[in-house]
Amino acid sequence: MSDRVKKHRALKNYMDNRSHPPNTPSLLIDNDHDHNNLSSETIVNSVVNKENNYGAFVSDNESSFNDCVDDSNQSIYPAESEVIISNETDTDNSDSNNQSIAEENAVNPDTIREKLRLSKEYIELKFTEMSKKLDKMKFSLLYEIQKQGGNIKTQVIMNSASILTYGEKDVNTCIRKTLSEVITPEVQQFYSGAGRMIRGEGKLNFNATKTYVCLSDIIQKKFGDSDQTKNLRSSVGSFLANFGDRDGSKRKRA
Repeated sequence: MSDRVKKHRALKNYMDNRSHPPNTPSLLIDNDHDHNNLSSETIVNSVVNKENNYGAFVSDNESSFNDCVDDSNQSIYPAESEVIISNETDTDNSDSNNQSIAEENAVNPDTIREKLRLSKEYIELKFTEMSKKLDKMKFSLLYEIQKQGGNIKTQVIMNSASILTYGEKDVNTCIRKTLSEVITPEVQQFYSGAGRMIRGEGKLNFNATKTYVCLSDIIQKKFGDSDQTKNLRSSVGSFLANFGDRDGSKRKRA
């Protein structure tokens, strides 16, 4: 049993005895005896013994009571005051620690300005990089649009050639029907089968166009590897060279 518990129990007994003086019958007479059978002398002796025992008890435990009882106010326990003082000391230490932590966490104004400067430079750098990416995307997007547009045109030519040559048995007829629908005579006059010089004037090479590639694919699928497909370039050249002889107009030779 700890010293504090012992002192507390001693204090309780002491306070109980003070609230019930030794002359109280309940403290002087043992309830196990028959009160009527005791003589007055026996009762007096019992009172004296109780008082002597009580005085000896107080004398033996006086040092313990001094630690726990305040004579000016018997209801005050110095031990509790010690606990309160200890708690106040802990609170002061906690406040001191919090103040020290706050001082350590205090930010230097120069540090703040430096961080702001670095953040500004970082943002400017990111905006510059983003602008460059957007500029590249513009060219890339334009290329994709042109590419998709070219693919659409190619698909239109392929579909037109397939429809116009459906059921035909002659390559020249397929060339005439397809090119007459795809390109006008005004455009035909600027092209030749191989782009060679004619009468000192150069013409564009029709064999290098996507229109020719589409027409060639259709002819190859329709007629296979025949003599007519092998002479396809010369047949296309002859059709372009005679653009002025068609539709009943005056004959014009390139």
